[in-house]
Amino acid sequence: MKGFEILIEDIPDEGLEIEAAEGDVWLAEAVREAIGEEFDEPFKAQLSLSIFKVEGNVNLEGEMLLITRRECDRCLERFDENITVPLHTVLAPLYESERQREREGRLGAEVVKEDLEFGFYEGDRFDLAEVVRELVALAIPMKHLCRDDCKGLCQKCGKDLNEGPCGCPQVENKGAFEALKKLKTRKS
Repeated sequence: MKGFEILIEDIPDEGLEIEAAEGDVWLAEAVREAIGEEFDEPFKAQLSLSIFKVEGNVNLEGEMLLITRRECDRCLERFDENITVPLHTVLAPLYESERQREREGRLGAEVVKEDLEFGFYEGDRFDLAEVVRELVALAIPMKHLCRDDCKGLCQKCGKDLNEGPCGCPQVENKGAFEALKKLKTRKS
């Protein structure tokens, strides 16, 4: 994946504004990697991001609008899925050890390698494409539905139930634990 590196020293005191869209190679590659191959090309993406330095940390604030063409998990129809990806993270410097941090005389909310649950950057730069990829991957829904009330397909004949009933005889769903009621138990 082609990255988009930002040098920490290049971030001005008033902050850095970044606008990008699917035509920007680094963003397109980050989105493709985050959402995988389960969508139809092309997709649309619009990123708006503000980056600020605060006491050695880097704050990222913004949003990305993403439109992908997908297949509904219930009825298999193709639809445009609109996803709003909030972009909010704080990257702190990563040090090899507590001793290195003390030697460099850094104060604040830095992390050491043992604290990897925080966002971090190493050295004098970070890869914005990697940060965006991770945040997009976390924002993608687990289930892709063309609409919240999608009825799906009939399990017997395969008809799309959003278009109306199929005519198959309705089977009473007794639940997953119905078979347990038939088990006989011995009394001790």
